[in-house]
Amino acid sequence: MIKLQKIINNAFPIRLAGEGERLKIASLVGGKNFQDRIFGIGLNVGAEIDILRNIGGGPVLIALNGSRLFLEGGMAHKIIAGPI
Repeated sequence: MIKLQKIINNAFPIRLAGEGERLKIASLVGGKNFQDRIFGIGLNVGAEIDILRNIGGGPVLIALNGSRLFLEGGMAHKIIAGPI
């Protein structure tokens, strides 16, 4: 399990975000392989995302720069974001 820390004011893993929230990525909590994968799909610290779908234990659907991306729960727990 990942030990979560408060990174910035009101920051939390996007796995805990509600549908319809607009967030700004504050931090990535993971190793080099995780960060390389995340950077490869355009999710960088400072990127603004919209949470389109986040139901129970399923994947989280986000919108980023006009694209829609599904992130599995483990990845979504490692992306820390806060409200814009």
